[in-house]
Amino acid sequence: MLLISLTLTAFAASTAEIYSDSVKATTDKAVLIPVRIKNNPGIMGFKITAEYDKSVLTSPKVTAGNITKNGMMNDSIGVSSEGRIDVVWSGTQNETADGTLFVISFKAVKAKNSVIKLSCSQPDTFNEKWEDVELKCTDITVDFTAKKETEAPSDMPSATPDSEEIKNAVDIVLGETNKGHIDEIPEEEKADFVDRTNEILNQLVGKAEKPFESVEEIRDAYNGAVADKYVDDTLNAVDSDKIDSAIKDSLDSVGAESIDKIPAEKKAEFVQKIENNLSQYAPDVEKISDKLTAGEAVEAIKQLQGENEAAATQGKKLPEAQTKNNTVTIITVTAAVIVAAAIITVAVVYMKRKKNKEDK
Repeated sequence: MLLISLTLTAFAASTAEIYSDSVKATTDKAVLIPVRIKNNPGIMGFKITAEYDKSVLTSPKVTAGNITKNGMMNDSIGVSSEGRIDVVWSGTQNETADGTLFVISFKAVKAKNSVIKLSCSQPDTFNEKWEDVELKCTDITVDFTAKKETEAPSDMPSATPDSEEIKNAVDIVLGETNKGHIDEIPEEEKADFVDRTNEILNQLVGKAEKPFESVEEIRDAYNGAVADKYVDDTLNAVDSDKIDSAIKDSLDSVGAESIDKIPAEKKAEFVQKIENNLSQYAPDVEKISDKLTAGEAVEAIKQLQGENEAAATQGKKLPEAQTKNNTVTIITVTAAVIVAAAIITVAVVYMKRKKNKEDK
């Protein structure tokens, strides 16, 4: 049995506290650590580092919390050595609520007590006035002997999970059960699957306002979440005419005039063809064939086609495909563009902030 527990030191009420809560887990399940903020005076950006024992915890993954949904988040997973994660976030306005900044999920490989050390980079933590915000971070103790049940903080409001949180929760549970699709869950395991999905959602959002009652509800929500993410990621990574060309070429390859007329026996081939076509422009976009059945994936591609055509009709220029990496790219732009842009890199905000401070 694994428990993440935390002892808090009392700080002044005006000082923001970065903390975690007790988390129940075992070595055969994902360990989720929601990193939360209390006494939030208002933040627009931060950099928090988590150092962990890689002989105990492996395969880290970071997801945004309810405080950081509206902004850009980057982490150093994949580019830094194991045992350390830098989480960098920036928004376009102050976030003043208390809640979850981000969630780190790990796999526990052995029962050995250890400590996750949290630290804040002060120069990179600020509010919308570009003023420094002090964050008091408390280390997290990983305890394999305690048996306290997982629960959300009593002072956190209930929240309705969004599509990304639903997708993350289901992916975690599917990974724990070694299943590739929800339909592979045996009848006798469905109740446990629902309970575990709701448990993960409670950890991701603090307290899930509307937990799922059946596998069917989870499947519908998950399929929609996967499709939405696929469509959004593709539209943001591939130029409109390239998407249109990829769809037409894929239809030609299966001898269909439209997506609605693809024969059932050709749907898997169509999905594979379009994934191959688009991967040359957006290699990092997650393949829907890994998450959905052929029929479900075809419906997601139909959604992509519709939204792509709508964007083209409205005269919106979609960005050219770019090979992504996990490093922060420094882009020089004017202050007006920084303020107006809805989507910006974390590095831009930091450059703007430092420039403002130098000009004072």
